[in-house]
Amino acid sequence: MAESGGRRGVSKVVGVVLLLAIVLLLSVVTAVMVTGVGAPERATFGSVDVDTDQRTTFIEMQGVNPNTDELEIVVNGNVERTWRNFSAGSRLPLFCLRPGDDVVVRQRNDDGSTHIVAEHTMNKRSGCRFDVSNDGNETTVSPINWQSGGDSVKEFYNYRDPHAHMDPDFVKQNTSYVFFYEIDKEVALVFVHDRPQAHTTGHDGDDHDGLGIDGTKYGDTAGGAVDMRIDGEPKQADWVIQDDDNDYTCDDPNTDVCWSWAEKHTDGGALSGGFKGDLTGLEIVLNATWDSNAEDWGEFSPQGPMEKWQFVYRDTDGNLQTMNLTKTENTTIEIADDT
Repeated sequence: MAESGGRRGVSKVVGVVLLLAIVLLLSVVTAVMVTGVGAPERATFGSVDVDTDQRTTFIEMQGVNPNTDELEIVVNGNVERTWRNFSAGSRLPLFCLRPGDDVVVRQRNDDGSTHIVAEHTMNKRSGCRFDVSNDGNETTVSPINWQSGGDSVKEFYNYRDPHAHMDPDFVKQNTSYVFFYEIDKEVALVFVHDRPQAHTTGHDGDDHDGLGIDGTKYGDTAGGAVDMRIDGEPKQADWVIQDDDNDYTCDDPNTDVCWSWAEKHTDGGALSGGFKGDLTGLEIVLNATWDSNAEDWGEFSPQGPMEKWQFVYRDTDGNLQTMNLTKTENTTIEIADDT
């Protein structure tokens, strides 16, 4: 009888051990199910005021799964960033967002499936400033939003073969302009060379008696030529405007655009896409070859040298300003550190 009781005691101990083992195993399995691949991360949206007009918007990771392959940052339905190697408390800044922009953080799993981690609709604009450097000079610029410019960069540029029909503030004889243009859910990098003929009208329908805002006459200029190589633009960027489309096929494979235009006309274009959301590490380099050194110089007659190469931007008071660029030096564009 005593031996039998001892066996029952041992059985009870073994049972308790087995029960504890099962509980521990279930805990491990549950933990794996919660934190393993397929479980949503925790992310929040926040912002920090920079000044009255600019805010740094960011995504902050609060819970991290080391087994997660990647997170996708989606802005207005477009994947703007694939985020890897993040850790708890990591902050990912988002730039150039406007009220109404939709931002989604999406986890991508090993099997290719995705699920939403966090989503947010912007109710305030986020920071959108760029540092432009050329020949040892640097200026912080903001995109232009022109009230009479229509509802898209295409409407603003108003290209009708063979030249632009935009507001006269942005066309000037013997001058090449580059600037960021922001409208609705679009930010574009715009180039426009020279001034068109006198019958050009702005969006106000007025031909301004053939005069530009600086008082010089439309069409009082020869044509010109410039080649452009652009490195570091966002991979989503595309030429939504080509003034003119035959300028976008060059003999030199290292040249992206070889603009050449006749007197009383313009050339130019607009790169749009990828200028919203995560712009960390953005560094665009404009390498231009001008005038008689350009590939298609002499295509039209007369053609003359461009006297000025300028970056147009909006200052903190909303006024248009220009930064003079040296034609023989590269121009670099980066996201501003204090955005």
